[in-house]
Amino acid sequence: MKIGKIQAVRVAIQARIPRSEIERSLGKTDERLLVLYACVSGHDQRPDLLRQMQRLESRAKAERPTGEVLMLSDSGSGFALQKKKTIVARQKA
Repeated sequence: MKIGKIQAVRVAIQARIPRSEIERSLGKTDERLLVLYACVSGHDQRPDLLRQMQRLESRAKAERPTGEVLMLSDSGSGFALQKKKTIVARQKA
């Protein structure tokens, strides 16, 4: 019977409960580091990368307003093994 108290995610025939739902139902949050990752395939897509980063950051602030956040970004081909990774910001949200 569904009464809608916990939001589950359907994966094939299983229902999985996200950690955030368990924390919400218990009234506490896990204070682990939240890692956000934004990626585009080319350097010419920098506006898209910035937009992704803004969306990730606003979602993180809404869901875990007091948690520590590490934001990573990447641009370039996914096939390049030696590409440079960039850490944009590490902050207390």
